[in-house]
Amino acid sequence: MSELRRSGLMIAAFGMIFQQVISFSSGLIIARVLGAAEYGVFTLARNVQQAVCLFSRLGLDVGLQRFMGEVGAATLDQSRRLGMIGKFRTAALAASLLPILLLVLGLGNWVERSFYRYEGFSAVLLLTFLAIPFLSDLAVLGGVYRGTKNPAPAVIAEFIVMPSVRLATIVLLFAGGFRLWGVVVGTSLASLIAWAYLTWKFKAYQRTFAKSFNSAGEAYAQVRRTLGYSIVIACAMSVTLMTRSVDTFFLGYFASAHDVGQYALVQMMLILVGLFGAALGQSLGAQIAEKFGANDSAGIELLLERNVRLIALVSCPLFAVFCFWGSDLVLIFGPTYQISSAVVRWLAASSLLLTLMACAGFALSMTGKHALELKILLLGLVVSVCLCAYLIPVWGQLGAAFAVFVSLSIVNLLRLYAVWRVLRVFHLRWAHLRILGVAVLLALPLSLTAGGEGISRILRACGGTCAYLVLYASLTWMLLEQKDRDRLKLFFMQRLKKV
Repeated sequence: MSELRRSGLMIAAFGMIFQQVISFSSGLIIARVLGAAEYGVFTLARNVQQAVCLFSRLGLDVGLQRFMGEVGAATLDQSRRLGMIGKFRTAALAASLLPILLLVLGLGNWVERSFYRYEGFSAVLLLTFLAIPFLSDLAVLGGVYRGTKNPAPAVIAEFIVMPSVRLATIVLLFAGGFRLWGVVVGTSLASLIAWAYLTWKFKAYQRTFAKSFNSAGEAYAQVRRTLGYSIVIACAMSVTLMTRSVDTFFLGYFASAHDVGQYALVQMMLILVGLFGAALGQSLGAQIAEKFGANDSAGIELLLERNVRLIALVSCPLFAVFCFWGSDLVLIFGPTYQISSAVVRWLAASSLLLTLMACAGFALSMTGKHALELKILLLGLVVSVCLCAYLIPVWGQLGAAFAVFVSLSIVNLLRLYAVWRVLRVFHLRWAHLRILGVAVLLALPLSLTAGGEGISRILRACGGTCAYLVLYASLTWMLLEQKDRDRLKLFFMQRLKKV
């Protein structure tokens, strides 16, 4: 491995960890300062922006990785590919400006009157949308850098510069007395500065290596070909995002911004349940593809089973924490976030299910069954939309949480069945359920520490959580097999070395 590539991977690993920590911290600060109602308005605007941004970048953040990495006698040399990037950026810019134009022409006011009837929502949405051209171009240039196996500049811009500027700007604006508008301005300004940094870096890079492309017709043919498969990728990514966001969209329509803010804060905190799974799965796709290429079904099954077991060991106790103390822990961010424990438990169950079963999706998409995976995800989206439309008007937040759990259960059961039919692999074991059972039963007696009012309620929850996690970690480590201890040690040592 070259020194440049090794350095890029180190920066990428650090950048991902840094971005997760800063984004999580800034999200908690924002939730504490804004309160549930304003936080709900911001969450809705941000979720709409993210959904539109997936379309506006046309899947080029992934498609250009393939375009820049293609090899063979019929492909262009990399320097000529770099000379064509301007055409892709122009296409993404045109797609990014369209939604802003529609808002200026009155679409935002219509959305505020018809769907999200919160005062000033159209203005918040417009200012949030102003960041879309910068975010789209960042994604396009990120695809180029990752395709050339030099991800460091893109990682610095997206994962270090943008969250750092966002947090610093928002804190300064909060100190100046701004609340919701401080968050919106800080978020858009951070996108602009990160884009300016990466554009400056890319211009120097392009001047050094890019060559002009002589045949305009062939150049546009290459652009059309790349857009052909990148737009399909964008559709698949959009389905995944919409499946995860449809509950918030419907809740914003049928309920109040206050309800949306409470619900969104719990969702953000539940990122912790899946954090270890996401980190452990960084190389899972490549490992599955390698074993599939070697026609090693037994190896795939062992790989998936081991992945689920290690994730369960870390994620199940976090699930238990949210089940028994979650509705009390969210009060750390203010009394406006008082939410039903039933809602927290259904959302926690959905997060755990998604975390444990994500590897089944990898098993399909990495073995040439990505079209089947897309069909399953589309079915999950349809089920989620139908359930949200029916349950949220009746049960509110609880209906949204239950709808998400049911739709994710259907998706993941179908994934398991598809993996069995296609690969003859079934990786779930009774041992995984035993881990979950131990985690829950161990928390049950300690959950009696919950209750009380005000600050005593929060302190009891924090004390019960800390005592439970220490007890679980001690007991689990003693009962673990040596091979699992070695794997966990190796995983954390590798992450510490990268940092």
